[in-house]
Amino acid sequence: MTARSRDGGIDSKGILQINLLINILVLFQCKRYIGSVGAPEIRDFRGAIMGRADKGIFITTGTFTREARRETVRDGVPPI
Repeated sequence: MTARSRDGGIDSKGILQINLLINILVLFQCKRYIGSVGAPEIRDFRGAIMGRADKGIFITTGTFTREARRETVRDGVPPI
């Protein structure tokens, strides 16, 4: 777990072990949403992980808009 404030939008970090040779650093963001998470929130999170991890996982109690889901797999940027 990271600090509550000034964590750059990162709530936790971990290592995803694919096999004995491949480990991927993953950063997490967890948000309580009543409504939908939009593309701007995904872009902000991606900005927070750039240069710090290979992938990001955004966990929410809400849902993701269609634009947010498209943003997670946009070409040329780290996947969320």
